[in-house]
Amino acid sequence: MTQNKLNSPDAVFKIFDSFEEAERDEKEYYLSLSPEQRLQIIELLREQYYGFPLPRFQRVFEVVEQTQR
Repeated sequence: MTQNKLNSPDAVFKIFDSFEEAERDEKEYYLSLSPEQRLQIIELLREQYYGFPLPRFQRVFEVVEQTQR
């Protein structure tokens, strides 16, 4: 993953009066991101959890001739 704003050392801390308020703010934050940014976050979390990139599926193509019915 390329260096981007997700890996920035500039952390933001917020203090909330309730869990509901914190959850609402978190939901608004993630909804404000583009789908690409959300996927980058998921990929970052996956890399942190597994510690290595997952292998991709190997694509196999086979040409099959149909018989006449």
